[in-house]
Formats: sequence, structure tokens, C-alpha cells
Amino acid sequence: LITHFFNPPRYMRLLELVGGEHTRTEAQAAVRDFADRSLGKGVVKCKDTPGFIANRIGIYWIQVAVAEAMALGLTVEEADAVVGKPMGIPKTGVFGLSDLVGLDLLPHLMESMLRRLPANDPLRDRAAIPALIGKMIADGYTGRKGKGGF
Repeated sequence: LITHFFNPPRYMRLLELVGGEHTRTEAQAAVRDFADRSLGKGVVKCKDTPGFIANRIGIYWIQVAVAEAMALGLTVEEADAVVGKPMGIPKTGVFGLSDLVGLDLLPHLMESMLRRLPANDPLRDRAAIPALIGKMIADGYTGRKGKGGF
């Protein structure tokens, strides 16, 4: 049984719960109930696939949104206003969410995904971490947990 908490767990409500072929249904139900009632988590059951559900969608969304915002010359505030609440995305928007999670996690998550995804997966076309984000990480600007972020 895999429990995937989102970073930072204190603020992120989502918990992905992944059962394996040998996971007992009652064990999974007990963990789900505990996470819901005791930890206040919104539990989503998912399969053991690269990135599970949220990271699989989220990393692609972040990569595309950041690249397009930069290409269009949008400010961080403009991009977060457009790609945020109006699209059903966390109220932080794309840049705010990246700061909350930690910019330094993006390259690690991408590397992990690329190791497990098939050669023809569309994420591979968007896999390059923007140079600006790479420089920010190198300079210690990793988001809320570092010197700052966007």
C-alpha cells in the first residue's frame, strides 16, 4: 500500500492511495478512513503508474503553463490569474503552486517520470526545465522554503 502525500503535507489536502495486487481491501479502507477522519485528507484511490494521477497531470500542466506564460511575456501575476481558479486549478496559480511545492522538486519529479514513461509519451516533448527555473534553483530560489521564488 502506497500513501502519496503532497508537499508540504501540512497545507496540501490531497492524498493518493495506491493499492497493489496483494493489498487487502480492508487494509486499504482502514488507511483511507484514518487519512480522511484523523488527518483531514481528501483521499483519491489510484493505480501504480508513473506520477500516479496528480503528478502525472500536474507536471505536464506546470511545464506547459510556465513555458507559454514566458513565451507570451506574461507576468507571474497575470499567468497565475489566468491559469488558476478560472481553470479549476489551485488558487495559488501555476507559479504560486510551484513556489509552494518547491521549485527544486520539479527537475527530480521530471527525471523520475522520464525514467518510467514510454518513449512516445507526450510529456517528453515538454520535459526540459525552463532555464530560468534552473538558474533560480542554482541560486537558492526554491520557493517558499528557500530564498523565495516567483
